[in-house]
Amino acid sequence: MFKPEQGGLMYAKWIERRFTKLLTLCGYEENFCRVQDLRGQYVDIMHLCKVPIVYISGQVGHSSPKVTVNSYTQILSELPIDANNAMDNLIFGPTMEKNQSKQAG
Repeated sequence: MFKPEQGGLMYAKWIERRFTKLLTLCGYEENFCRVQDLRGQYVDIMHLCKVPIVYISGQVGHSSPKVTVNSYTQILSELPIDANNAMDNLIFGPTMEKNQSKQAG
């Protein structure tokens, strides 16, 4: 949740309008991504980075890690390890895989 500098509540429609404006300023279509999609992407990336599910759950405000696992990580746990490595390389660059090999060996 975001908090305005002057305090008070920040309404979802206000956030959506600001986010849409930001997308268009960056050259994307208005419907390229929704604010709600960012939450799922955040959870997915944290999960791929092997962040403990208890921490992720707290970050997204779930009542328990089980809610997080059931809501977001079912598909990710089924991904083959090669897909996880490909995602790591895409996000962090090919050095990520090399560093993991060095630590394992």
